Amino acid sequence: MDDIAKVLILEKNCAQLIALTVWLQQFPELDVVGSMSVTELKQSIDKNLTLEYDLIIYGLEIGNSEEVPLELAMSLSLVRKVKSKAYAPAVILLTNCLNEGQTNNTTTQMSHQLLRESDAQLLMTDSLKDCYREITRLLSYKYANKTPAIKAG
Repeated sequence: MDDIAKVLILEKNCAQLIALTVWLQQFPELDVVGSMSVTELKQSIDKNLTLEYDLIIYGLEIGNSEEVPLELAMSLSLVRKVKSKAYAPAVILLTNCLNEGQTNNTTTQMSHQLLRESDAQLLMTDSLKDCYREITRLLSYKYANKTPAIKAG
């Protein structure tokens, strides 16, 4: 990665948001240009998603409550909106296991769809080394596809 990647962090848990922001700021090739709780994002989704990001890290912790289908539907809507942009950023879901404890067939289908439409899933139990490796892999791939092909002759 030669370019400095612009990163947006979306996280519901304030302590995790701060910890992830501080951790990512130690890497000179990553520029955390935004971080916000998911609640803030819901209030200003259009304004914040018009900025150009290279990577969005979306902290999504799904519990076993009645609100699970609603949270999954909003998350899926957010990922689709991000991916609909001409220059779509890579999206990493930082989550607990999305299929764990789900008994509702619709909820399971939404979880699978969310995993398919995001670029990567990291579990909250994964190491920071694994997280950094996945970030660099996604950004390297993204920059390789962004570079125009040069034709010979």
